Amino acid sequence: SQYIEKERMSFVDLLIEFPTCQGIPLEGLVKILPTMAPRYYSISSSPLVNPTSLTVAFSVVDYLTPQQKRRIGGVATHWLESLSAPFLGGTNNTTTEFSKIQIFPKPSDSFHLPASHATPLIMIGPGTGIAPFMGFISHRIQQQQSNDDKMGKMHLYFGCRYLNHDWLYHDEMLDFQNELRANSLLDVHVTSSRDDPDKKQYVQDLMRQNAQELSDLVFRKNACVYVCGDGNHMGKDVQNTLVDLFEAHLQENDDDDDDYTGESKRNHRQEAKDYLAKLKQDGRFLMDIWSG
Repeated sequence: SQYIEKERMSFVDLLIEFPTCQGIPLEGLVKILPTMAPRYYSISSSPLVNPTSLTVAFSVVDYLTPQQKRRIGGVATHWLESLSAPFLGGTNNTTTEFSKIQIFPKPSDSFHLPASHATPLIMIGPGTGIAPFMGFISHRIQQQQSNDDKMGKMHLYFGCRYLNHDWLYHDEMLDFQNELRANSLLDVHVTSSRDDPDKKQYVQDLMRQNAQELSDLVFRKNACVYVCGDGNHMGKDVQNTLVDLFEAHLQENDDDDDDYTGESKRNHRQEAKDYLAKLKQDGRFLMDIWSG
């Protein structure tokens, strides 16, 4: 089973690899084939900017299996890439017709902007996890044009493997930062994990560099924290990092409080974990993660 999983073998591959299975009649094979699951992609645009269209981001799945070196492509992403190909490369293609594909919305009960325009945002989205936050920022900029309240401070954390190849929304991200630079309303933090082979850096490392301001936004200014992307490792690592930051913040405040002695120090680690749990309960820590 490990061999089959590592080589990402399909039913057709299995029938070729194990000829004795070819005696299964077609109707029997069809009965055991699983239904193809829908693919969900985060919307990266705002209806306030364009109410009649939307955008999404996706990474094309394409890799070689470890033993047989078979090239595997994602069913949905390769198909979407083929549809997009005529419009890529910086050329204005006016002759190719747009293809129509069927889509359906999957509304989120929680993963959306807070009601108040003034609430600070901490957005953590490496890879294609950046997509919804581009929509969030775009939406807030449009809201600001018809809102007297000052926009809350935003921190955007993005990570990828190679900056010159994998930095999604590079131009748009920098445009947002330049547009909001005058009032210091958006800080963009970007890192890569493969550009320097001696120093792999991830979004949680950037968060530690900005620990004091992040803790202040969460504890004193009621910021909302959003995480989008890989749920296998990144989601857990970000939560552990937040607990570390919260623990350090509680420790610092405890040290400044003369009412506490060395023997009566609180369990800051547990308090930090409890505080993160409360943020989740209150809808101030929200995750949209997936496992690949």
